[in-house]
Amino acid sequence: MTLDRKIIPKPNKQSRFLLPKIIEFKIGEFLNVHFVQKNNLPIVRFGLISDVGSTIDPNGKKGLANLFSMLIDEGAGKFDSMQLKEQFQILGTNLSIGASKDSCSFSFLTLKENFDRSLELLNLILNEPNFKEDEFKKEKDKLLTGIQQIKDSPDDIADLAFDSLIFNNTSSYSYPTSGYAENVESITLDDVKNFYKSIFLQSSINIVVVGDIAKEELENKIRKFITPWKSTIKKKSKNIFVVDTKTKIYFADKKESVQSEIRVGHITCKRNETDFYSNALLNTILGGQFSSRINLNLREDKGYTYGAHSGFNYYKNAGYFYVTTSVEGKFTSAAIKEILFEMKKIKKGVTEEELTFAKSSIIKRFPLNFETYGQIASNLTNKIEHNLSISYYNNYVKNISNVDNQMIKNSAENFIRPDNAVIMVVGDKKNILPQLEDLNKYEVIEVDNYGKIQK
Repeated sequence: MTLDRKIIPKPNKQSRFLLPKIIEFKIGEFLNVHFVQKNNLPIVRFGLISDVGSTIDPNGKKGLANLFSMLIDEGAGKFDSMQLKEQFQILGTNLSIGASKDSCSFSFLTLKENFDRSLELLNLILNEPNFKEDEFKKEKDKLLTGIQQIKDSPDDIADLAFDSLIFNNTSSYSYPTSGYAENVESITLDDVKNFYKSIFLQSSINIVVVGDIAKEELENKIRKFITPWKSTIKKKSKNIFVVDTKTKIYFADKKESVQSEIRVGHITCKRNETDFYSNALLNTILGGQFSSRINLNLREDKGYTYGAHSGFNYYKNAGYFYVTTSVEGKFTSAAIKEILFEMKKIKKGVTEEELTFAKSSIIKRFPLNFETYGQIASNLTNKIEHNLSISYYNNYVKNISNVDNQMIKNSAENFIRPDNAVIMVVGDKKNILPQLEDLNKYEVIEVDNYGKIQK
């Protein structure tokens, strides 16, 4: 058979994708379980999510939730830190613990035959942590070292300063989960113990399970091995409202840096207060994929960067739009102009061709989000954090397909605001600052590595 390379081959028929069935149930009054049965392999992924994260850190103790998450598995019950790690290693169980802005999470992946013992060990960590002084000092030093290393990374500086500035240095979302060095220095072991007893053990808990186990068996094992606790903290939802300040440029000096890190963006709304589906398509066209307007402009047309992208990021009680890129220093001001140009231009609308391509891209990628145990668990966690309905994923493709051009235009008008943006730049002051001052339309303000204004 001769292959005619002048003729584009017809695509294969799209295979039918079946979403995994999500099962939800409660154990007692306080344990909410979200479960997907996946029998491909004799593996179970278990996750426990507490709804307290770094946003609940008290003033002067920023980094407390994160330090708690680092310390809690450094010994529990009769096991010291090394012995506890060995117990998990014997089972081949990968344990992961971490804090984010809105939660603390505990998860492990293990063979089904080791699920019982892994649950038992996790329960020991949750209910009988040792909290030894020597382990506390070790983890605290490790955290302080990580914070100290931030100053060596222009990328990290740009991200941290940008987060702080878009939330106006006042919101609980404006500071890093890792905290500030001076705050972490002041945290004591008693602070961690108090966080555990007074906050963590009073929080709301969700359990996420994906794996080779039946619902009844899972329910019995959770009842047997996980000691529930009463949720007594009634957290009030405090939304972060949009502050319409004029666009300003903020600059942090990184001496001898050849590149400039650029972040442009602003607060939007929490996820369920936006038209999420039209925002997803809008962003795909603007900066969310390789063929997006911003990337084609800055990379393909101008040659300023190896890549630029944009996105909407949603926390539990806040959201923001961002553009991120790294450019050769001499192109800094030109790149900023082009980013703002594209943000303004998209308000005029998109073409049918762009919309069709964006829909196809999102819909074709959608099944890839449910391939692994971790991906399925992540989607369940996303559903929990943003209080999405159990039918959310089943209706996702239909809702994307139903977005039209006018909906995209409405989203651009409401959620892309180039005249109210934070522009964060990190680069070599002697080379970059004169460029920025040439952008005389915008005030230029020097800040430190965390976005605090230099006086």
